[in-house]
Amino acid sequence: ESTKAVSGVSSRSEFNDSCVHRRSYNRDEFRWGNGRAEIRDFVIKTPQGEDPATFERGAAIELYVMVYFHESMEDVIYGLTIRTVDGVLVFGANTRSRRMETKKRTCGETAEIRFRFTLNVLPGEYFLSLGVAQDDEHVDNLAIDRRYDLSHLTVSGGPDDLGFAEIKLG
Repeated sequence: ESTKAVSGVSSRSEFNDSCVHRRSYNRDEFRWGNGRAEIRDFVIKTPQGEDPATFERGAAIELYVMVYFHESMEDVIYGLTIRTVDGVLVFGANTRSRRMETKKRTCGETAEIRFRFTLNVLPGEYFLSLGVAQDDEHVDNLAIDRRYDLSHLTVSGGPDDLGFAEIKLG
């Protein structure tokens, strides 16, 4: 198998990256990390179906992230961020900040990580970023595979409120 460097992350071969086949995939993603594990796929499920072209304001989202481990690892951190297309951070969280327990992973394993959330953003264009990191004795939150702006989310719905966040108003 040939080894190819993709923005600082080495992968055994390009066909292992199924992210590129997702409808919301952003070809202009920025990818970096030490490559000890790889985000190889993601699936977004909504009440309207899997891998939609647009997302409803306030949709219940189930996000599945498939991570392949080139090495055995523990204390792995999985995270996500949502930004506007202008780069303004709308939301970011990870398994460590949310005190979610993660399992030890073995070399050659593919893990499926699930995040559930409500897409409480106003209609507009957003980017979803995914990441795998790890704390070690020298670096806090060391990047293993970070895929910034991996997915382009188009959120639809009304009314014409202002800002980014969906706040319940009565």
